[in-house]
Amino acid sequence: MIIMKTKTKGRRRKGRDAARDIALAELRAMVPAFLLLDAVVSVIAVIVGLVGANGVDWRVFTGLAVGNVAGALNFYLMALTAGRAVRGRTAQRARRSVMVGYGARYITLFAVFGVLITFKLVNPLTVSVPLLYPSFYYKITALFRI
Repeated sequence: MIIMKTKTKGRRRKGRDAARDIALAELRAMVPAFLLLDAVVSVIAVIVGLVGANGVDWRVFTGLAVGNVAGALNFYLMALTAGRAVRGRTAQRARRSVMVGYGARYITLFAVFGVLITFKLVNPLTVSVPLLYPSFYYKITALFRI
């Protein structure tokens, strides 16, 4: 019985490490695209800020920084949740694991963003745009693989 638990524990650890390694490799591949998209968003924000009455706002850049960190962390946690769901013994347990992970990620994300926006530390648009970067990345790379 003890040997079985040790083997199972080792397999779970290997699965967790594999999910983490895959997520980190994907994030490393996305970094150049994230930086390019950040540059585009920054240029657009500066142009809009220069044309607008208020000028360029520093909250645009803090929003991008916080959004990038939150987006990368969200992607990483999503990969770990998916890895945990795949290792689930039953479909119901996998579904529950995904729902709990999804709920926890987004409740935390909205709470943190809500506080930062309420205290006017970030721009609401630029803090939320980086959350879409992984989606843009996969769509653009899929277009070029055709």
